[in-house]
Amino acid sequence: MEWYYHRNGQQIGPVQESELQRLAQSGGLSPQDLIWNSSMGEKWTPASSIEGLFVMPPEIPKPSPIPSSSTSDTSGSTLIPNKELMRMARASLKGKWGLAIRMSLLWLLIWVVLTLVQSTPTFIAMHHGYMATHGQGLIAPMKNAIPLPYRITSISIQILQVLVIGAFSVGFFSFYLNLVRSLNPRVSDLFSGFRIFWRAFFAVFLVGIFSLFWIIVFQIPAFALSGILSHQFAPTPWIAWVVVPFDLICMIAAISFIYSYAMTFFVLADDHATGPLKAIRKSKGLMRGRKLKLLSLQLRFLAWFLLTLVTLMIGGLWVGAYYHAALAHFYDDLRTKTHS
Repeated sequence: MEWYYHRNGQQIGPVQESELQRLAQSGGLSPQDLIWNSSMGEKWTPASSIEGLFVMPPEIPKPSPIPSSSTSDTSGSTLIPNKELMRMARASLKGKWGLAIRMSLLWLLIWVVLTLVQSTPTFIAMHHGYMATHGQGLIAPMKNAIPLPYRITSISIQILQVLVIGAFSVGFFSFYLNLVRSLNPRVSDLFSGFRIFWRAFFAVFLVGIFSLFWIIVFQIPAFALSGILSHQFAPTPWIAWVVVPFDLICMIAAISFIYSYAMTFFVLADDHATGPLKAIRKSKGLMRGRKLKLLSLQLRFLAWFLLTLVTLMIGGLWVGAYYHAALAHFYDDLRTKTHS
């Protein structure tokens, strides 16, 4: 929901709920300032009347000395331990599991429908092409049985999927930021990213380009080493013992750089005015020295996701909500410590 507010005699807006709370927490909005949204008619109300607006996201007090369970990044800031982030995620989801699952189901349904619409024309055309030629004993490639209109429809849906993934990602993370900040999360938050459709799209595009760049940069030495050894020596088992570990090291190095972009869509969800390049730069700043902590948090959920296989992936709805709530708390912790 978009809000407007009066500050120093000037009307400002619209801003998202997450931005409104950020202003309240940073002093950019005082309890006496008047605020308004479209659901309030013509009546403006003091910001202090909005429940939870001036409540800071929960944090763990910084003990002194720092206990061994806490995590410090390279800047010396004490980050909330991953175990505590998971506890905070459960607390945020208390009474809201159903809401989070409904939002995930809506997102899943949209993606399944798009995939089916994209695939169905191809399946129908291939079936009719097969039926038309099978009885005559003809052998024809399946792709030749697909009429041009069906191909155009399929390609168009694929392009649409690429275009909307960014907007849906921003909306998805907006929901979880509102959830962990007690800002009245709604299923409709999933569509909030469409307000910055092109920014979200170019963020996806740039993250993909930069990620591909790092993969290529670090795979070139691996391919070069493999080619040199294969050219200079006869095929022997010891070559694999050299090439495979080196390839693994190069892959880890590439992933390390790609992890720098992990918070990009949280940044966009948190502030819709941020451009895609600036969001990427902010993500890199947030993740500096904190990549291993994110990996550790993800590994804590690995067993939970594996257990969802027993439930035919249905349990993934609960585990996914749990994971993304913890990830939102992780982002809030990084944001707080980076600006403190």
